Amino acid sequence: MKKQIYFLFSTPPLVSYEKRYCIEYFNKQNWETHVVDLSPIINPIAFREVRFDLIDNTKREILYRKKEFKQLTKKAAKNAVFVLTQDFNYDSFFIHCSIKREQKYGYISRIDTNVEPDKPKSSKRIKRVWGSFNYKRILNSVFIRIPRKMFFIKAADFFVLGGLANQEEYLKLGYIDDHTVIRHIHSLDYEKYLEIRDEKSKNINEPYCVFLDQYLPYHPDNLSGGYIIDGDEYYDQLEKFFDKIEQKYNLKVIIAEHPRSSYENKNDILKKFKRIKFKTAELVKDAEFVMGHFSTSISYAVLFKKPLFLLTTDSINKISLFCNVMNKYSQLLEAKIINISKINQALLTIEKREISVNRYKEFIHLYLKEKKGEDKWFKEQFFELIKEIS
Repeated sequence: MKKQIYFLFSTPPLVSYEKRYCIEYFNKQNWETHVVDLSPIINPIAFREVRFDLIDNTKREILYRKKEFKQLTKKAAKNAVFVLTQDFNYDSFFIHCSIKREQKYGYISRIDTNVEPDKPKSSKRIKRVWGSFNYKRILNSVFIRIPRKMFFIKAADFFVLGGLANQEEYLKLGYIDDHTVIRHIHSLDYEKYLEIRDEKSKNINEPYCVFLDQYLPYHPDNLSGGYIIDGDEYYDQLEKFFDKIEQKYNLKVIIAEHPRSSYENKNDILKKFKRIKFKTAELVKDAEFVMGHFSTSISYAVLFKKPLFLLTTDSINKISLFCNVMNKYSQLLEAKIINISKINQALLTIEKREISVNRYKEFIHLYLKEKKGEDKWFKEQFFELIKEIS
């Protein structure tokens, strides 16, 4: 009988996830794999908004009610493994309550070690939460502070981390105990780097720079979190800035589209520039320099040793969380923050394209991979871990 593994997604799973999260690999190892889409329950905004590049409905199980997940766990084998891509919080609590004692589960929600902003003082945190009132965020904030043992549910069997940074903080975002296997495996972005670092072919055959799109005004996570940016103003400022770059430096600006973007419904946005989706690492690899806000794809700029410029606007500067993450990236990598609302000054900053080699090396160790030297593929290490605990 085939062993069963269930991959649980709190946002609609993209086709790229089949490879990214090792779903294809487990299939090849003769495991019975299931892709479970819980976004109608956990993130209904994302379920409504994300409509393109999704895993086909015939390959994923879309659940609309918590009781449907409970029924799923009852039907699953006693030794089935559940892989969570969601932290332990109020929204995901029903998952933990449904998984049986004999079944195994664990987190890969923190494989990619994110750059986390420095924590503000308590008074500022309270002001920020209440200043942008969102009942879900407040409810989760209270929920995760309740001691885990009070819930009388099974702790995770495994917890996968990427780099060394934020380990203590991330482990608190799960439900673990002494039996939980904690394993560092390099980040998924580093895995992609290994795949393409020696490729000779290029996606663009002329000099260019790349912008790491975050779909900032329309990203479902920003909308559900109450982080609002005027889309017309934002994209207008980007277009004007990119126009100036192309004119002054004789470079094409290429947009590395965010995987969850839906520009198909917004054809007037950034239409002057070539937009390419699902090729972010490849585009960064051959770019003259990289521009972005605070995207996790900044990791590719570090891995491929590219000069990096962090773009902000007057509107972005009004959102403290966004500013804090961007400032953290700036500190870690000695990257310049450019306010493109002041376009002439921003263009002058682009002229000095330098990197801090030591800061880049340190970033790789802290945020992308714990070990130095030769690398085994992530899929192989993850498969070994699952066999070990199951």
